[in-house]
Amino acid sequence: MTTPQVERRTAAVLVADVVGYCRLVETDEEGALAAIRELWGAVFRPLIAEYRGRTVKLMGDAS
Repeated sequence: MTTPQVERRTAAVLVADVVGYCRLVETDEEGALAAIRELWGAVFRPLIAEYRGRTVKLMGDAS
């Protein structure tokens, strides 16, 4: 009987928090959300693609 091949990969998990998120959104909701979207698109998305990663969940301000 042959042993099935197992592919091993290195994994990393990123958990991030926006300091002062509630205050920023209270002050300028549209601007704060646009800045977060811009940062996500300019920094995180290209890195995730470069390392063939995937986004599992974006929770926002949820627990």
